Amino acid sequence: MDEIKEKYKGKTILLVTHEGITKTINCYFNGVPKDGNLQTLGLKNCEVKKYII
Repeated sequence: MDEIKEKYKGKTILLVTHEGITKTINCYFNGVPKDGNLQTLGLKNCEVKKYII
């Protein structure tokens, strides 16, 4: 993610991934939940999540 953020700084990009990767990306931007439960972090099929950096 650091490399993507630097390479595309100031641009809008689209990442298309599977649920497991969306959990990792969510943790990157929001941190790991205190209870360690990652089950609630994944996106549903065809769901879109926008992160602004």
